[in-house]
Amino acid sequence: MAALSHSWIDSPSGSSDAEPLTKWLWFATILVLLTLAQVHKLSWSRDIALAEGAAIRSADEAAASVAKGSLARPLALFGMGFIGIIQLISRDARSPRWSSPVGIALLFLMLWALLCLANSEDSSFALRRTVSFLLLWISAIGFASRYSDKDIILFLFLVSCVHVSFGVLVETAYGTLRPWNNDYRFFGTLQANHQSWNCAGLFLTGLVLWRTQRSIKPAFLLSSALGLLMLILTKSRTGTMACMLSLLMYTIPTTPLRLKALLLLAAAWALCCLLILSEAGYLMPFSDILMLGRGDPTRTLTGRTPMWEMALEYASRRPLFGYGVNSFATPERIQDIALRTGGWGAVTLHSEYFDLLLGVGVVGLSLYALVILLSFGETFRLALLFRNHYFAMEAALLIFYAAAMSLENLGRDPNAMVFASMSVIGKRAFFSQSQRYSATLGASCPASSE
Repeated sequence: MAALSHSWIDSPSGSSDAEPLTKWLWFATILVLLTLAQVHKLSWSRDIALAEGAAIRSADEAAASVAKGSLARPLALFGMGFIGIIQLISRDARSPRWSSPVGIALLFLMLWALLCLANSEDSSFALRRTVSFLLLWISAIGFASRYSDKDIILFLFLVSCVHVSFGVLVETAYGTLRPWNNDYRFFGTLQANHQSWNCAGLFLTGLVLWRTQRSIKPAFLLSSALGLLMLILTKSRTGTMACMLSLLMYTIPTTPLRLKALLLLAAAWALCCLLILSEAGYLMPFSDILMLGRGDPTRTLTGRTPMWEMALEYASRRPLFGYGVNSFATPERIQDIALRTGGWGAVTLHSEYFDLLLGVGVVGLSLYALVILLSFGETFRLALLFRNHYFAMEAALLIFYAAAMSLENLGRDPNAMVFASMSVIGKRAFFSQSQRYSATLGASCPASSE
């Protein structure tokens, strides 16, 4: 099914008037800054191998990490924010519209973050975290002002491909790329759960580019396959679950009903075959297959549940303004939670929604959820209206973003998937031209076909 090639998608009016070379230079610059902001570690896989898979830090180590901080991340975020401002004020940027529900909700969210800063307990600590939060949003909104929906997908593909491929090369160089081992997890240069977001981004964007681009189609397909393989090898259940939900969402507006039925039948047959082979003893137990070979999932939830109970206790003390954006996990509170729960030294609560509740209170959490919900609704409406692959994939990315945040704390982490999702939200908030497109193309725009 080839994507629609309407001029407003692929022409300069759909993105920027910049020359292709300029666009790729901007892409490369933001890629470097995102890499610095995410703080990659070349020896991740080797250190885990030496520790025999023990990736859990002690409370003392986690507290020391928070107290020390990182110099590279704030510098990179300031660079990204500066680029975002340049893109917003450049001649190529589209003029924002301020009347969309998504834009109003997003502006209220940013204002509320500043109010939470003013009411925080540790203003200097909360100031750094709030500024980082706003800089990331400014950078994503600036990107959305200059580039098209297709460019967002292309950029996510580029960054994800670089990070996953480099991770494979690093593990190969260290001799830790051993997928045949039962306890192997793909780390690359990041923690496996973090890396799973890059793998999912590569799989999803490679798939849509394979379906829509006329040139180098085999390269996009192979990249997508690499992303799926490495995603499975990360053994990240949250990332894999969110990716499958995203894939399902992508197929709804872009796949004919007959093909949907065939895909569903093929999936059912594959599931039955796995179950039969598992029961016959040729494969590991079926429950282990579903858990990606990591055993009982209740062990992970057992470690998180006491932290979430304590989070609710802390949230009840400051339900309105919270403790400031991403400012709850001070060294003292990390030690307190570890002592009272007997758990590991967690810098976050392994759920972005709990982190938001503690950071910006009930109001901030509600605003963040509303921004995602409204952005998804508008993007999915455009995907159904125009039967366009890029809109469909953007809706799928927002599904991934919302689902993965339930059991991961990466919703505000400066990684490629978060940046792309924020850019989609920024486009729906301030730069969506859906009314003009609807008037030009009409609601009865023909569906794309293979």
